[in-house]
Amino acid sequence: MTVLNTGTKQSVVLPLGKVADSPDSSVIFIYEWTNPPQEIKVKVGETFFLEPEPKSVFKLIEVQQDSAVIQISTGGKITI
Repeated sequence: MTVLNTGTKQSVVLPLGKVADSPDSSVIFIYEWTNPPQEIKVKVGETFFLEPEPKSVFKLIEVQQDSAVIQISTGGKITI
């Protein structure tokens, strides 16, 4: 079965008996550098930056229930 998001035109194939990820997965990071801490909502595939370094761009690559994979500005990936 294939499910289509009519707003974004993205589709997700749902194989029988298997778990599938939604392309609309997102996370909310709590950035504690700011006072008060700031919530940053990011969808998979989106880029974001953190103060005080707006030139350092990060990209959310993958979301799991208890972790996220982020591509850092140097091209490496970290799991948080």
